[in-house]
Amino acid sequence: MAEWAYPCRPCDRSPAPTWFVAAARLADLPAHVTVLRVQEGEDWVCAVVDRSAPVAVDGQLLREAYASDAEDCPACRERAEPPAPPARTEAASAAGSGREVQAAALSVQGERMVVVLVGMDLLDAAGEAALAIETLEARFGGVPVVLMAQLEDGSPRYFGPAPLLVLLEGLPLEKMPWKTYALG
Repeated sequence: MAEWAYPCRPCDRSPAPTWFVAAARLADLPAHVTVLRVQEGEDWVCAVVDRSAPVAVDGQLLREAYASDAEDCPACRERAEPPAPPARTEAASAAGSGREVQAAALSVQGERMVVVLVGMDLLDAAGEAALAIETLEARFGGVPVVLMAQLEDGSPRYFGPAPLLVLLEGLPLEKMPWKTYALG
């Protein structure tokens, strides 16, 4: 099962593999924390986390980690720099705590669903879109979610469960009950 994660690299910039730490785990840490201790086998190694772009990875690739400090590691001290504020991808923004989304909760032919407005770049990344749907469904109490982006001419393009996509065909966007939902 795919999960949102942030990539981590060894602090000394050696050509070691990238490790992944669950985004939910990092959400518990202050935003200024960029140095972690990541579990590598039985050892805990120093790593720098890149919070600028969460990625969807298989849950089996996730590593345990805890906050550390650049003062604990000479390599980190040498290249310490003020952290940039985290930039979030659209999927993470839509699914993230404290965020808002434009959505329409509706029932078509007895089928309940929530249509969430997103950018075309998310729909073009099927894996990321599927992960966003999974996360959003949990935030909307298990109601099925369909993602919608608009083409340049304003027509909708949908991503979600096929039976729901059939129900949305030809439904005018202006008839949908759009509103802003706080996710938190």
